[in-house]
Amino acid sequence: MPPNFRMDATNVEAQRIRAFCKNTIDIAAEEDYTSIIFPSSLNNDGIDWVAPVLMRSCKEWANESPYFENFAEIRILCTSHDDYEHYVNAANRMNTSKRRSKANDEYDDEMAEQAPPPTASKGRRRGEPLVPIPHEDIEHMKSNGMFLVLSAKLEPTILNLKDQEGRKRQYRMTNRSRDGRKLYFRCSRCDTLAKKCENAVRARLIICNGEIMGDEFPTHHEQCEPWTDEQLLVQQIDRSSRKTVKEGLLQPFEAYQDALTRISSVVANDSKTIELPKFPEWNQIRHQYVRIKKLTDGEGGEGEDEIPEGALDESAEIGYEDEEE
Repeated sequence: MPPNFRMDATNVEAQRIRAFCKNTIDIAAEEDYTSIIFPSSLNNDGIDWVAPVLMRSCKEWANESPYFENFAEIRILCTSHDDYEHYVNAANRMNTSKRRSKANDEYDDEMAEQAPPPTASKGRRRGEPLVPIPHEDIEHMKSNGMFLVLSAKLEPTILNLKDQEGRKRQYRMTNRSRDGRKLYFRCSRCDTLAKKCENAVRARLIICNGEIMGDEFPTHHEQCEPWTDEQLLVQQIDRSSRKTVKEGLLQPFEAYQDALTRISSVVANDSKTIELPKFPEWNQIRHQYVRIKKLTDGEGGEGEDEIPEGALDESAEIGYEDEEE
């Protein structure tokens, strides 16, 4: 807990405390923990301030977090009976407020009976489409230099961002809230390195309403290398070309030729001096483009005899050294 947080100072400070607590639970869930214990007091603040804020944090987390179903329990370690009573009273006050809110809304029992029954899962039902990320959030991210680009699966779930030294880092979206306003990212290269060491550092980012929450420049694995402009250029032009095949706009070889033209054009018009990246030869990536075409046409990809044994799969990257997935 940052020592300069004082939840009794202003409402904004209380909101920051709640955000800190909710992010703490999310990080624990990402590390595959199913329970967490909070102390009854934070920063030596009075228990009468801490109890309602911490209880509200847990309630908001349960309503908002995509990790809710993966978590078994959240405990608060009360060291005295008085502390315990404060938390019981805080919980009772929240329940009273909820009942009062229902009364003020003139809750209709008949309408409730006609409403569809709630699903057992608080998460998204299988097959239910995701709520798009709000346009205003995307525009706000762009204004802060944050752009979502195509992943290996040709979805805009990759975040390219500069670190504090101006080097390029790439984060992949690992989860998101149901309303699309809270996005969770992890550094893709840190993730690869972490598979070789259980306790390795993995840089994480959380973006809420288009703003980074918490540390804007998280610590990366000591062996995590930044990306070069050339690597990112080749990667994204390749992926955007494959997407034109997937959408039926171009044939595989047409998309490949278009990629070569665009990469030369971008380098020629770029104000920065970067070398013309070497784009893979057609015979190196033909199987990927053809496979996408066959999947789009509903033919499947198993019958493509040009795909050599052990070829790169759909999640493989082009334009930089091969990494473990």
